[in-house]
Amino acid sequence: MKIDITKQEYRVLVDMLEMANWVMNAHATWDKEETGKYITLMQKLYAHAKDMGCGDIIGYDEKLDGYFAATDYEEDGSHRQFIEAFEEDSFWDELSHKLAFRDLIQQEGEEALEKMDFMERATKLTEFLSWYEEEFSDNGLANVRVVKEQSSKVN
Repeated sequence: MKIDITKQEYRVLVDMLEMANWVMNAHATWDKEETGKYITLMQKLYAHAKDMGCGDIIGYDEKLDGYFAATDYEEDGSHRQFIEAFEEDSFWDELSHKLAFRDLIQQEGEEALEKMDFMERATKLTEFLSWYEEEFSDNGLANVRVVKEQSSKVN
């Protein structure tokens, strides 16, 4: 199979690959075996960067024997706006969900929560979730505090 794309479409593809690569590797805990097929395809596509007018953003590194995004492009390319928006939204969403779930467990207890009807559990979780979402929307992290428990010192 052959796919014909323009230089402009290739540039968009590179942006998309960089976004995917960020998701896959920014907080990587994967083995190379798990990501190998994706990296192999990226390398195959990046090998055409120079011919497709993207030699300024994708280059070959002889020491690493592979194609990589230029630092300026990686840090300041137009694709970064999507990564940053995704990370921002993910942070607030995850924080709200984790705190809401924690509070629901504290209120109901783990055993009671496991026995609870799905709709009842979802309704109660949504109440906590809504509160956190509103709080973070209004105040960000201004009201967030981590409380350290006092522990006895052993000499």
